Amino acid sequence: METAKILEILGYTLPSLVTGGVAYFLFESYFKDQQNTRRWLLQKENKKDILPLRLQAYERLTLLMERIHPAQITSAKYSCFQ
Repeated sequence: METAKILEILGYTLPSLVTGGVAYFLFESYFKDQQNTRRWLLQKENKKDILPLRLQAYERLTLLMERIHPAQITSAKYSCFQ
């Protein structure tokens, strides 16, 4: 009688544990996929905002480099020592 009761309990708990484990792994993979999708969408949105700022920074750097001539830098450096 005792072993029959244990086998009956195992008969109910074992399938429920397997079902719970499968559900856990399915939900975990689904939520990871959703998180990766959200991260990708945020990166895509940020690229839209960041690209004009990055281009503007490169433009400013180009203008700065056009205004600075190497001769001016060396002459300013040597004039300090005299």
